[in-house]
Amino acid sequence: MYRFVLLLSNDEPYDPPCFVTPVSEHRVGAQIRLKNGRNVRIAATHTATEPHMRALGFSGVFTVEPVE
Repeated sequence: MYRFVLLLSNDEPYDPPCFVTPVSEHRVGAQIRLKNGRNVRIAATHTATEPHMRALGFSGVFTVEPVE
């Protein structure tokens, strides 16, 4: 499983702040459905995370925008 931090474009955490998936790579523009039933669009991906984030089990950061 892969865990990603979810941030808005202003670097504020999204709610929920984490996305868990069996897929290691996602592309910019893709929509993902979160556990709470909401959909978000990936605006940017950052996989070169800091060592402390990797130590916590995170694979990267997705900048997301809500999809209405």
